[in-house]
Amino acid sequence: MTAAITELGISRPLYYQLETKAIVAMLTALAPGANAAASANEATPAHQVAMLEDKITELEQDKRRLERLLFLTRKVLPPGPIALPSKRGRPMGSRNRSSADSGREPSPSSTSSTSSTTALPSVPSIPTPDGAPKR
Repeated sequence: MTAAITELGISRPLYYQLETKAIVAMLTALAPGANAAASANEATPAHQVAMLEDKITELEQDKRRLERLLFLTRKVLPPGPIALPSKRGRPMGSRNRSSADSGREPSPSSTSSTSSTTALPSVPSIPTPDGAPKR
């Protein structure tokens, strides 16, 4: 040991530090799961800084994308609260109706016409500026 210290020109505490580092590295390499050396390299401050800078870049991209989405949403939707429908899903009675009653108009051949005139649908009255209903 003394010969190595004098030959290399290093101090005794530095020799012991290097010896300890070498022994730990050899034991780590020989131990099962030798990939721990790679994870020890990832724990270096330089690697952590690089990982955090990548994360910052990713978060800034996400922020820009979400700000653009918010801008387009505000451009499309009218201002004010959004009215949600009071009922969700299908109406309760739709399950019991047959396919003939599904809301479609019956075909002309399936209806029997007893009168030759057809009634026009009622039109709601529209008030005029003077207040009288106009038909």
